[in-house]
Amino acid sequence: QWKLADPNVIEDQWRLYNLVSDPGEQIDLANVEPEILKNLVEQWENYAKETGMIVPDYNVDYAQ
Repeated sequence: QWKLADPNVIEDQWRLYNLVSDPGEQIDLANVEPEILKNLVEQWENYAKETGMIVPDYNVDYAQ
């Protein structure tokens, strides 16, 4: 039901969407559902740590 969208160059914050009621991902519910957001971010961070995932720094211009 929930989709967590990670920060990127355009929006430097986590976004949360309810794919059942908003399949087009138009309404960011991060501020409306802070506990769901917190839980999903914690799960994402744990997964990234456990798997050794390399997360890009969007503030770095890798093309240079």
